[in-house]
Amino acid sequence: MKILKKIDSHKLFSNPYWDYYIDTYCLPDDSVGKYHFVHSRGSTIIIPLLNEFHFIMIGQYRYLNQKLSIEFPGGGIKKGKTPSQNAKEELLEETGLIANKCI
Repeated sequence: MKILKKIDSHKLFSNPYWDYYIDTYCLPDDSVGKYHFVHSRGSTIIIPLLNEFHFIMIGQYRYLNQKLSIEFPGGGIKKGKTPSQNAKEELLEETGLIANKCI
């Protein structure tokens, strides 16, 4: 297995959830390749349980799919937030609900 040597890494763009990079690397035949990737701080998903038999789901329009998606609330972790803080904020933002407890 050949190890690809990184020549350079450049951050193209940042938002509160992700950093977008492009790396330049050397291929085994000494040609140069480019690798585009997203660095994420992770994400949270919340499964809101109302009682033993009922969950809350939301309708979310997804641009890349160009359609409505039915899903549990959640989202990317913003810089400076813990996963628990992020989950509580996403639940409130997307459903208007406040969690009684988190497991």
